[in-house]
Amino acid sequence: MDISKYKAYRALQAAKKVVQGDYAKQYDYLRDYLEELSRSNPGTTVRLLTEPCDDDVDKRKFMRCYVCLGPLKEGFRTLSRDLLGLDGAFMKEPATGQILSDVGVDSNNGIYSLAYAILEGENYNSWSWFLECLRDDLDLTSMSNFTFISDRQKGLIHAVERIFPCVEHGFCLRHLHENMKTKNFRGLAYKQHLWNMRANDPKVPRPELWVNQVHHRKRWFDTYQHAIIPLNGRDMWPKSNVTIPILPPKKIATAGRPKKSRRKGLLENDNIVEGGKL
Repeated sequence: MDISKYKAYRALQAAKKVVQGDYAKQYDYLRDYLEELSRSNPGTTVRLLTEPCDDDVDKRKFMRCYVCLGPLKEGFRTLSRDLLGLDGAFMKEPATGQILSDVGVDSNNGIYSLAYAILEGENYNSWSWFLECLRDDLDLTSMSNFTFISDRQKGLIHAVERIFPCVEHGFCLRHLHENMKTKNFRGLAYKQHLWNMRANDPKVPRPELWVNQVHHRKRWFDTYQHAIIPLNGRDMWPKSNVTIPILPPKKIATAGRPKKSRRKGLLENDNIVEGGKL
């Protein structure tokens, strides 16, 4: 039996839908999922934003979602290390949009995840909304003494300046090094000088004698005593009082290099597509 690769691809997608579920229908469970998060982990903050559909007034379209688990929030307050790294990443198909996240640094200099948001893209408006949610969760003000680290994303820089005008906003060393290479500061010597600037003097006394208590072992144990409770199965989730269906967001082409005509292989047929249809 001769099966074309396009027919095999469609069959694979149909099988994935049977095993993994319909991607678009998962948005109907989103409100119930957020209700379960709040129930299983007290103190959790969830925010869901939707927008009207152009062609159906009885449905809503997903726009933004923010989640900060209660145990992580309490652990960060126990840690008392006022430092957060901010970054965003693209989501893989079939999802669209970006995920924004902030992570702290625990007593052992490990990554401590705090909150995340899924939204339409990485820009000034989305970063402003994410930082406002974070401000409310951590009880911060415009005069708070805090430190953020980012990759110098332009929308993020302006959002931090507006919402937290008094904070310290540092930049990731790796991204600084990448920017140096674009300014013709290339070579191993520049890289070594840059990293030597952050290195500690080896002739320092024992850390326990001079470091802040945030680095002590007891603070590390106290931070992670706030456990995250796993969720129940979907059949046991509480049902949301809002029954308006949620549709997936409209797919937006991400910015990037323009597509180029790729070089075809020797075994590829130029006439494999007939009539403009697969």
